[in-house]
Amino acid sequence: MGKVIGIDTSERIPNITILEKEKIVLMEKIERDFHEDIPYFLEKKGIKPEELTGIGVGIGPGSFTGLRVGLSFATGLSLALKIPIKGVITLEGMVASVEKDGVYFPMIYARSGTVFCGKYE
Repeated sequence: MGKVIGIDTSERIPNITILEKEKIVLMEKIERDFHEDIPYFLEKKGIKPEELTGIGVGIGPGSFTGLRVGLSFATGLSLALKIPIKGVITLEGMVASVEKDGVYFPMIYARSGTVFCGKYE
């Protein structure tokens, strides 16, 4: 795996992750106008858009409208850069960077006092 950008808009505040050789080099919560922030974060890490080899995008659970925005943006970026895109279950993405031993219960607030939750061993 080369340089991959991860985009997750399933929560109220979106986030972006940049991975290089399977290591997280940047993970940031970003503003709603994230399409303007992405070039800044790539430049911050010395990465040119054409160096990206893939895109990961959160596919939920989460805000339906937020997911549509993220998926649309990631699809456009994938087409423009001619690189593959892969959907990532948001809860799985949350535990992907933690130690492999143990049981994890990632949660996302789902409004009205409820949460989306998963169990990962």
